[in-house]
Amino acid sequence: KSPESFAPAQKAAAVKRCIIPHMTMPKHFWAALLLSSVRARPYIKIAEPLEDAVVYGEDDGTGQNIRGVRLVLHYYDLPDDGYDRLRVVTRVDRGYTNTLGPPLPDSTLTLSSRLGTHFLEIVLRDRDEPDGDFGDAATVTYDLVPAPGDAILREEGNISEVDGVIRPRGDELSHAACLDRRERPIRVVLAGQLQLGGQSMLALEQARRLPHIKTWSDKRAFSLDFAFAIPPQPNRTTGPLEPLLRALDVPVHKFYTQIPGHLVREWGRGNTTNRLSSILAAATSLDDLAEDVRGIIQPFVDVVQGADIFSFTNHENHRHDDRTMVEAARLAGVPHILCEPSNLWWGSLPTGADGTASALVVPSHFAGRFWRERGALTQAAVVPPGFEAGPILRQATNSSRVRFGFVGRLAPQKSPGLFIRAAAAVGAAYRHTPLDVSFAVLGDGPLREPLERLAHRLGLRVTGGRYVGERGNGMEMHFAGWLEPSDVRAAVRDSLDVVVHSNVLEETFCMCNVEAMAEGKAVVTFGVGGVSEYLRRGDAHGIVVDKPSVAGLTEALLRVAEDSEWRRRLGDEAAPRVRGLHGGQDLSFDRMAVQYANLYSGLVCPARDLNQRAQDVACVGVDGEKADDENPGALLRRDEYWAAACGVARLLPSNDNPQMRQLLSLLLGEATRIDRENVTPLLNTREREALLVAAAVAESGLPNTTLDRRGALTALAAQYLTKAQGAVDRAATHWESLFKLRRPVLNCTSALWSYAVPDTAALVFMEDGSGGVLQMGATGLKLSNLIPDRPSDFEATPGKLRHAAAQFAHLASTGVELAPSVVEALAPCSVANLDELAASYADAAARLSAISQDDETDARSLREVASDAMLPVLATLDRGVHLYMPRSMDSEAVLIDEEIAAKATADFERINLCVIDGALSDHALTHLRKQLVESTVWYDAKRGHLGAYLEDGIASGLLLQVVEEFGAKLPDIVGPKRLVQAWGYKYHGQEADMGIRPHADEGAVTVNCWLTPDRYNLREGSGGLRIYNASVPDTMPFLQANRDFRAVRKHVEHADRVDVDHRQNRCVVFRSALVHETLPFYFERSYDAYRINLSLMYGVSDWRSAYQSSPESS
Repeated sequence: KSPESFAPAQKAAAVKRCIIPHMTMPKHFWAALLLSSVRARPYIKIAEPLEDAVVYGEDDGTGQNIRGVRLVLHYYDLPDDGYDRLRVVTRVDRGYTNTLGPPLPDSTLTLSSRLGTHFLEIVLRDRDEPDGDFGDAATVTYDLVPAPGDAILREEGNISEVDGVIRPRGDELSHAACLDRRERPIRVVLAGQLQLGGQSMLALEQARRLPHIKTWSDKRAFSLDFAFAIPPQPNRTTGPLEPLLRALDVPVHKFYTQIPGHLVREWGRGNTTNRLSSILAAATSLDDLAEDVRGIIQPFVDVVQGADIFSFTNHENHRHDDRTMVEAARLAGVPHILCEPSNLWWGSLPTGADGTASALVVPSHFAGRFWRERGALTQAAVVPPGFEAGPILRQATNSSRVRFGFVGRLAPQKSPGLFIRAAAAVGAAYRHTPLDVSFAVLGDGPLREPLERLAHRLGLRVTGGRYVGERGNGMEMHFAGWLEPSDVRAAVRDSLDVVVHSNVLEETFCMCNVEAMAEGKAVVTFGVGGVSEYLRRGDAHGIVVDKPSVAGLTEALLRVAEDSEWRRRLGDEAAPRVRGLHGGQDLSFDRMAVQYANLYSGLVCPARDLNQRAQDVACVGVDGEKADDENPGALLRRDEYWAAACGVARLLPSNDNPQMRQLLSLLLGEATRIDRENVTPLLNTREREALLVAAAVAESGLPNTTLDRRGALTALAAQYLTKAQGAVDRAATHWESLFKLRRPVLNCTSALWSYAVPDTAALVFMEDGSGGVLQMGATGLKLSNLIPDRPSDFEATPGKLRHAAAQFAHLASTGVELAPSVVEALAPCSVANLDELAASYADAAARLSAISQDDETDARSLREVASDAMLPVLATLDRGVHLYMPRSMDSEAVLIDEEIAAKATADFERINLCVIDGALSDHALTHLRKQLVESTVWYDAKRGHLGAYLEDGIASGLLLQVVEEFGAKLPDIVGPKRLVQAWGYKYHGQEADMGIRPHADEGAVTVNCWLTPDRYNLREGSGGLRIYNASVPDTMPFLQANRDFRAVRKHVEHADRVDVDHRQNRCVVFRSALVHETLPFYFERSYDAYRINLSLMYGVSDWRSAYQSSPESS
């Protein structure tokens, strides 16, 4: 027979057996003679899929990413006497084997596979022959990908809008008061494996953090135990996780359950677990169980009894065992059971998803939606895994080299073959170019051998191979093998530039991507499944390939290889985003631990209404009898604010009215001592919770109350939310409401000449317990130029009126229209638009200028030039005609990184000030300037400039975000100091020296930012800030320090000073006690060219003595 008809292994075996003594003919003659007499062994070849092919397959319509792959087999040397004794044995992905026949199947079959990289082995065996080791099997490696146009499971919509999917907050504790009231910590028992896998590592990080969370009273809030089912060798260390847990003083319980032989025989071998779980499910208590059945679960019951929460990792192939644990935990009296599915799977639901578990804990919103849409009745709680954040370490980008890497298990669902194929294409493109391109695979798994061989066949030079030796001169593909979890991130940091995530299946999260982004590496992915938690199409911090194909992946890799600057930007954007910066999601271990803490406490702690929350926070550590029996006024006389607040909180349910709520809100605010201690409260403190409750109490009293009381409650809510931080848009809404309450546009009628400002103080009077009365003011805010209960003077300077006329004309030119309520108020005066209102102001300015001695400083009453033509001005003067209030940003508003902050801190410590250029993001700069240019909030007339303040319309969500971020970004300069005031100054005067004269502020730190574009500044050095390295004399009162500029100037005339030039988006940060003044300004004389600065003053100090001279002069 022709040698071609024999398989290579058959020919080799035959030649090896060719032993003929005393050969006189050439050896090949005897071999051929022998082979001609040996009957050929039947064998098989795979005709389709072709070797190394990428195939689409036919969608089976189930939505499970299963495709039918055409499989064509060719049989050779089948016996002449029939082949009903032959069978085809297959093995897929080095996993399970399957037998087809006898008789032999047709030559064309359909193989159902899920999307991914697959390795198929097929061999012919005799019916009675063992399967063997597949050493002589026909093989093919192929990648199964979606056909063009096929949808893949990728999250594109709003990740918060799925019923039954919740996300515990990760920034602070949600049930701190409940944790403080409990007599013992919440006990959590976690069940899992002692090997260092993904789920066990997350459990380890819980163990490192949760036991250190303390209550307000400094008590331990949580205790953790770990439980593991093992064979009956209780003293054996079963994995590397155990010593790590024991080093943390975390109890490790190892239990063993065994079903007695008589029950195995009774229930039937192979059905014991199902039968056991059914018996447990039918029982209502442990006493319902037979003694032998109870004995099976007793070791486990001993571990979980007394726990508040039992949480276990659920695997698809362990569902029945896990059901037994769930039912045993229920019978042991554990009130809350959590299931953490280890992955996503089809066909069955996780254990407990039928409603028996309290929640499914999933790593992504996608995973939660996946289970809910497939019938899970149990709610899903999203707790993304975390990473050890640490500082951001910037690495230089090498433009002459790029290193791509795949990180993950070499398993079919990860589609590592797509990476190998794209690498071969990219390597071929750069093979003869100066750019050094290389590739690496970090990981191991069942597909390692076929992947090494695939890489070699595609022309890559394999290094580190276990099955393929290094040879050839192609681009390097290094197989690093399995690495310790702690070593993976270091390898990514030190060895890779780009991480490629080639999965096209439903990914739960992919922590490898996040760790790569944390190290500032560019990530290329198809964006499937839970990847959408941190990376979506169009994002600037990574690449999501739109089409899941080798071509699409190759194109992306070529782009990122070609552009080293883009590669650097991707990494620079990614690192802060996974740390919760630049609008990203905090994916750190610390955030993860807080989310778990809130998940656990949310299950254990009952829901509390606002009245109960008020009692919780006010009455901690307070003598209840004192709070109930003593008059709150008497307690206040002794500075016992918490006790007074506790007493009022207890009265609230039976005496609910707006004044009582205002009183409680005031008492809670005073009890925190925030104003006296001058700092913003830290997260997870009683003081912060008190401020939030005080704001909520004030909000709850707003409906159906009088105008003056509504103003007081609104002011309290605005102030407390601003001091508490973390709710900037909610605080801004109250500031805006307060502004509109205090400064509405008036009806334009002749009755305005007798208009009196209403009183919005809304004082609270309370008996002091000694026959006297305490008076508590609603707010410490000054009323600016609105003096209540007397006819308004309608006072203004001609310069202020001209500015208003220019502003209204500018608004009209940009397309702004009057609000309907303003149009309605001005209708009696026949003013219908901004142009007509601008004309009214220009006329009023001319009339007032005729009797004024100085247009910028001589404020006169419009009554002195009274005429009906003035009525539109009276109706709108110092009123909210137009307000632009930008909301907070999803991304960062203040762009100060750790390096800039360190330099700023060093400068501040050396010379008491620092200068930061580009401090605000482009979005923040644009919209803050738009706010101060457009909003009609410039009421405080000064010499050549106008002032606008926090309470008078500038407290937007964006501004409050900037306030908070300066504190966070400059922790050693601003830090937790609370905001005392924010203001804007606009310089519209005709003279260059009409800026702010030498003075000092009463705060601790001032941040001054310039918003006007540099193109409007006509002279170098114009409009800057002069800061003297000296304070005012200790004997000078604050009022004099702000008004007697001549005395202040004389005091500092010999002091060292720093002149800081004006630049748009330059922020000057200095000690508020330092004397400072505006340098002469020469700006264009058009409305939108006016010099505008935004100033934020933090903290209050004894400003006359807090300043200490710097050892260095500037």
